[in-house]
Amino acid sequence: MSEVILVSVTGQDRPGLTAELTGILASYDVTVLDIGQSVIHNSLSLGMLIESPMDDGCSVFKELLFKCHELNLNIRFTPIAEKDYEHWVQAQGRARHIVTLLGRQITARYLSRVPEVVGQHGFNIDHISRLSRRISLQESTAHQMSHPYISTFQHQFPYATLCPSPTSYDVGSILDMPSVSSNTR
Repeated sequence: MSEVILVSVTGQDRPGLTAELTGILASYDVTVLDIGQSVIHNSLSLGMLIESPMDDGCSVFKELLFKCHELNLNIRFTPIAEKDYEHWVQAQGRARHIVTLLGRQITARYLSRVPEVVGQHGFNIDHISRLSRRISLQESTAHQMSHPYISTFQHQFPYATLCPSPTSYDVGSILDMPSVSSNTR
């Protein structure tokens, strides 16, 4: 019987890392059940849920370990119990919601309220992504908010939902922050 393993890799990002690691998995004909990758300020966080090969399973882990050492990356292998994996699989297809927090700069005060409210409603955060441009520390807040349409909109509608749809609801007033919406996906 094969085993499900979560492979977690962290370290300084550079081109080709994911290709090298998945290339090792491919050489052992490993099944990748799920994968996620994020890079923040050139710091890589890569997770792969794999089904370990039944024959010679240790060789693939040894090769990944040596390759990560060579590339100055950290790697961790976490076995996942079959019942936990099946529970995760069964969670697919459940209702999901998208919460969008809009703003030029979002402080930790505002950001901390989103998961607080989400958790109060029994939901779990699956993915967080920044969609806006990176803000230079040299730019002033006044310059960042100088766009006349955005400034006017924020002044006139401080708690408005900017992404309305028939299934959306405004959580801006709950979170005490401007421009927040939640859409069912």
